[in-house]
Amino acid sequence: MEKKYHSYDKIDFIDIGGSKGGSYKYIKNKYKFENGLAIDIDIEKVNESLKNNIPAIRLDATQMNIFNDNACKVISIIYTLEHLPNENIIKSVLKESLRVASELIYIKGPMFYKNYLKEKGFQFFWSHWREHTCLIEPYTIINIMKYLGINTYELKYLHHVKNSNEPCIHSINGLIDRHDYDRKIDPPKEMNFEFKKKFIKNLN
Repeated sequence: MEKKYHSYDKIDFIDIGGSKGGSYKYIKNKYKFENGLAIDIDIEKVNESLKNNIPAIRLDATQMNIFNDNACKVISIIYTLEHLPNENIIKSVLKESLRVASELIYIKGPMFYKNYLKEKGFQFFWSHWREHTCLIEPYTIINIMKYLGINTYELKYLHHVKNSNEPCIHSINGLIDRHDYDRKIDPPKEMNFEFKKKFIKNLN
């Protein structure tokens, strides 16, 4: 059931790219919030959220004009940026999010390091997913924040990758839309290759 709000200035959080509602529930539980709103540009996903009793509306996150400045405490963007068309759209989403959120923008998602791994003959399996249309890197977010004049933020990294034995690492010739490496299915990759560059799987 769609929840009605008397004012969009009294929402604890807004979850961008809410999809079926999993990220909404995660943020609500993480911060012990009472009320929030999921937004998604895909009406089918909005309807899925509503079926799951998640308050949701269809909205383009680059144009959140229905929200006043500082309308909520937190905006969450969980496993969403990599599905956007390009970096300019990401910049617009982050600019609007900074306007609307009064306390925090919470971003979570995969990293790619495409150029470095390609040079070594590898890739993360999620770098070769059709649904990942913008392979965002940590420096992308840093540069966008610098462009927007923001320097009070913190990037937290999860799951450092040390060598090519990790299942998330595939050959650069790996199959599309795969998951953890399986030598019975996936093209062979060089094993025991130590990565000198320090990089991570997820941004949190």
